[in-house]
Amino acid sequence: MKWMMKILDTDSIQLDKDDRFNREARGVQIEAIAHEIVKLQGLLSVVLVRKVDLENYAIVSGHLEYFAYLKALEFDQTLPDRIGVFILEPELVSLAKNQIATLEPSLPANPRGVDSSESVQINNILKRMEQLENKMATADQVNQLQLSMILELNTRIPKSLPMFEALEGILDDRTYLQVRQNLSRHLTKAKVEKVMKVLRSSRELGRPISTFLDLKTILDNNKEQQKNRSISLMSPALCMTISDDWQ
Repeated sequence: MKWMMKILDTDSIQLDKDDRFNREARGVQIEAIAHEIVKLQGLLSVVLVRKVDLENYAIVSGHLEYFAYLKALEFDQTLPDRIGVFILEPELVSLAKNQIATLEPSLPANPRGVDSSESVQINNILKRMEQLENKMATADQVNQLQLSMILELNTRIPKSLPMFEALEGILDDRTYLQVRQNLSRHLTKAKVEKVMKVLRSSRELGRPISTFLDLKTILDNNKEQQKNRSISLMSPALCMTISDDWQ
């Protein structure tokens, strides 16, 4: 499949360094759309993104919608901090941009009926006041809803796996992140990258990592060369320390 739909955390989505979208210049539009998102309790449009790495994505199209949703979160903390996106494969990114560029000229100059006129700014202020009044009137309901959400999330959050169970399941994205977080407390970022690559490659080849001996064998077979010496990526003592501190 060349693209897939997925629900992503808003903080895993970012702008490319060369992205020209001007968030400040579109501030009035962003806030006006944000109020509509709060009213609808969700974003109807789908943002297009491409994968940057295992944890992060860059916006291809839908900048206005994305930043409007972030603004809506400021107005209504009961909204989920996740949105639906289409994730494009690398070879589709340029094609998607070309299609968007082709379609944009045929769109009305103001497709959402939103402009930066004084009337829109005043309307934004009135809506903020309305939201503030609603928050004051229903503070207890909001607190109760937040408590219910926390209880629900606690039942859904995956439990942390023991070290070797996590190493065995490192091909799973969530388990991969758990292993990475644990290693990051003891290794440099560069060393974490090397160790994660070795461990994941080993599991892809079907090699077990269920004991300290398995782990030592894999590390010994992938030693670093430093000053004409072969050095293990992690010493046995460090492996024991990481095991004792595993979360």
